[in-house]
Amino acid sequence: MSDRWSDRKNRSICNFLVSSPRGTIFLASIDTSNIIKTKEKVFAMLDDFVEKIGEENVVQFVTDNAANYKAVGEMLMKKRKKLFWTPCAAHCIDLMLEDFEKKIEEHKETITKGRKITSFIYNRSRLISVLKEFTKGKELLRLGATRFATSYLTLGRLVELKGALILMFASEKWLSTNYARIDFGKNVEFIIMDHLGFWPSVVMCLKAASPLMKVIRLVDSDSKPAMGFIYQPMVNAKNEIKSNFKSVKTRYEPIHEIITNVGTVQEKESTTSTQHERPCIIEEESSNQYADEEWINPLDGSSSSRPQASNGGKDDEFLKRAIRDELRGAGGGRELGAYVLDLGDKDIDAPFVMLDKN
Repeated sequence: MSDRWSDRKNRSICNFLVSSPRGTIFLASIDTSNIIKTKEKVFAMLDDFVEKIGEENVVQFVTDNAANYKAVGEMLMKKRKKLFWTPCAAHCIDLMLEDFEKKIEEHKETITKGRKITSFIYNRSRLISVLKEFTKGKELLRLGATRFATSYLTLGRLVELKGALILMFASEKWLSTNYARIDFGKNVEFIIMDHLGFWPSVVMCLKAASPLMKVIRLVDSDSKPAMGFIYQPMVNAKNEIKSNFKSVKTRYEPIHEIITNVGTVQEKESTTSTQHERPCIIEEESSNQYADEEWINPLDGSSSSRPQASNGGKDDEFLKRAIRDELRGAGGGRELGAYVLDLGDKDIDAPFVMLDKN
């Protein structure tokens, strides 16, 4: 398995690991900063490791889904007839979340507004101090295993801290600052106070993304190999998304189409592999760093005060609690059961079926 890491200066290393039923061990690490990532160069590097390990000992090679690695996978299988290439499952799901943001306007606008909130607050030390007073020390940022998982987890954190944010921007501590009088500050305040626009849209985004976040947690776990059961959770996720949107086709079909398209592309470029292999090993450092930059870096050119982001944890439980609290706080929700909430007949407020406790 190859595990690529890169920092903000585009310095990169590639770790190589070997996985078997007995566990995963580290093999080697190569500084690839000065290596041009063409398919020929990457192929030579990966093929050399196969040769060192012994072709008879290698059943499968797991990499990410970048175009050059896809081409390398095909080249490896062509040369090594008994070897199978498999794309990273976590990266596949991350591509689905990326397409949500790129291709669905509501997701794109909502995530952009969320980034405005976090970047505005975290680039002003005085506001960070005020924020922590109202949130009791909780951070707005929440990092996930992948870049776009971080985006949706942070939206979930914003929902969880909605009340604190509204109180903060209605308080004298905010109104007495110069930031409350600048255009950027007024814009952020309007987003946070927009009960009928921003917050319902956040809930809609989480209804689509939460089932996939649960799958990411599953495939990114070290507790057991994911290959034997990854397909059924994906089917369950699609069914859950449909249920979340009350089977309204205009709502769930664009989501299903993205999931199907990404999954189909990856299936065509992969083949069936042995049951013990885990096609989800890659967790690129560059992903989380890029997420930090997008959610923290100033959008108005000011200097940055980098916060300590809240990490991982039980993401499905976290999102479940955040959305439940938001729907209850909306004033129009009613609890139908332990994990089902209904906001009424409006399409935008279709019910959200909460993730089960297991």
